[in-house]
Amino acid sequence: TTNVKDRADIAKDVAQIEEALKTGDLDLAKIIYRDGSHSNIYDGNANVVGKRSLADFSLKSTEAMVQEPVFNLFRFALRDADDNFLGTKVDWYADAVVNNAFTTNDQSLMTLASEAMVALNLWMYVVHELHQTLFNCKNQRIEDIDGVHSIDE
Repeated sequence: TTNVKDRADIAKDVAQIEEALKTGDLDLAKIIYRDGSHSNIYDGNANVVGKRSLADFSLKSTEAMVQEPVFNLFRFALRDADDNFLGTKVDWYADAVVNNAFTTNDQSLMTLASEAMVALNLWMYVVHELHQTLFNCKNQRIEDIDGVHSIDE
């Protein structure tokens, strides 16, 4: 088996964001979304070197996902004439949707932000991991760190 608890802990961030939104603490929700709270990133020596954030799944996506068909489907479908979406770089479309949802004054729509984080940011990362595993398999580049671990993530 592989240890992916640190990645699974992103669910705690989602729960904390949802709770913050329910109680009207928009600032806390934004901080957790942007900076992360529960999902640690480790170096090769098992030292914590940072936090994984839901925003980073969108904001750091382009380099890793630029060759993937599902990511490009969204990029090409959502971009305007200036390669933007909702006033920001189209590659960050998921982040744009989340931040746009944060601006609503309608409390009943506030959960849209946390739903978008899961449906857009996190989902696209899962699709990325599947594409990466397939690519590695096809190119006979599977190692313990890349094979089962990628699927476990």
